[in-house]
Amino acid sequence: MAAPVGRTPSHAGAILGMYALLATAVGCVGASAGELFFAADRTLSTPFQGALNRCSLSYPILTHAQQYDRCLVGAYRFKGLFLLGCVGYMLLFTAALIVVGPWLTRRRLARAQQYTQTQAVTARFESLCDRAGLTGRRPRLAVAAVREAYTTVLPDGRPLVVLPLKTTLDPSRFDPVVLHELAHVRARDVSLVSSVRGIAWITIPVVALASLPDILHAGQTQVPQAYLVQAVVFVAATILVAAGLLRLREIAADRQAARWLDSPQPLRNLLDTAEVPAGTAPNWSRWRRRLLARHPSVTARLAALGSPLTVRDVGFATALAVGAVAAMAMNTCSYFASSLDYAAAASLPPRVWAATGGVVLGLGLAPAFLRSAAQARLAGVPYAWWAPVAGVSLGLLLGSVAAPGTATNAVLSVVVGSGFGGVATAVILACAGAGLAALAAGPPLASIGTS
Repeated sequence: MAAPVGRTPSHAGAILGMYALLATAVGCVGASAGELFFAADRTLSTPFQGALNRCSLSYPILTHAQQYDRCLVGAYRFKGLFLLGCVGYMLLFTAALIVVGPWLTRRRLARAQQYTQTQAVTARFESLCDRAGLTGRRPRLAVAAVREAYTTVLPDGRPLVVLPLKTTLDPSRFDPVVLHELAHVRARDVSLVSSVRGIAWITIPVVALASLPDILHAGQTQVPQAYLVQAVVFVAATILVAAGLLRLREIAADRQAARWLDSPQPLRNLLDTAEVPAGTAPNWSRWRRRLLARHPSVTARLAALGSPLTVRDVGFATALAVGAVAAMAMNTCSYFASSLDYAAAASLPPRVWAATGGVVLGLGLAPAFLRSAAQARLAGVPYAWWAPVAGVSLGLLLGSVAAPGTATNAVLSVVVGSGFGGVATAVILACAGAGLAALAAGPPLASIGTS
């Protein structure tokens, strides 16, 4: 059967969904680090614990439950506002990398040897900008002693495309390399990527500083070890999501450059020359490097140029991360709701929990599901959605186990309080989402299996 004629679906939705997912994960790291610091710092934890003790003595919970809840409203609201402030500061620190990252890049570029551009190179670069449809504040070109081409930009500035000298000397390399970089410019996220690349430089030090009071007191601040474990899990999830986003951007830029070139062959030829022989490292080491790599492997990039169905926007691993981050966000927001309005803890947190899960799963999965289903429709094949369904269901379960410290009991009671009812609900919801995407964008059922 011939594939239906249509426009290749854009990666924009999937990439924006991943950005939203990463911002959510960063906020969860801030809340987890704040929880760790609050428990470790005696100036914060001692008054809070004192309020709990006074309310317990004044209003025994078994006989005066309502009075006990009203007594704790002020203490929990203070803690909730403190953790909410930590989330805000975490997001601000991450956003600051938009300025810090390009500034450091420009400093390194200023120290590198610069080469004078020939008139022919400048003219060819301008013609490629025209082909990419870049108008207004067009990018500038710099040729320097760098190993690889890259693009950088300061906020509200003109993008700067930096090329190695060898690229400008080889016409067969110049066009595909420049168009790949211009694809990043056209996506209008070059500035945001500075925060994505440097995410580990923010999340890891923040968690380390939050643990400092407990370290200074030789571990005698009675901080549950689960708090630190959960913070580390959140940081790891954030770094994995960031790496996945960077790899997805490279695949999208390759495909856009191939469209501008009217053929993927120039990029294939370029990637063939970059093929690196397989190393002798153990399998687990190669797997770990692939998981944290900012660039997809040459094999993956060649496969993506060969067929849009060979590299999916959402597979098992991506869906697993989406499910875990969704559960992290649900846990965190549920705790915020119960802290900021402790008197409504019986009704408000479950509603916030469900709404947060819907938003995060929608942003993280819906665009990728729809694009994958549309790709399947263009290729005339059924959409294989079982892997992302299994991934998101397992991610929801794992993310619920690694809940923020004081939210664990509340969230687990919602997720697995009645046996495996919560897990079954997650599976049903994931199947429903995948099924709707397949029905909306997949090939007609009557055409599947026909020739």
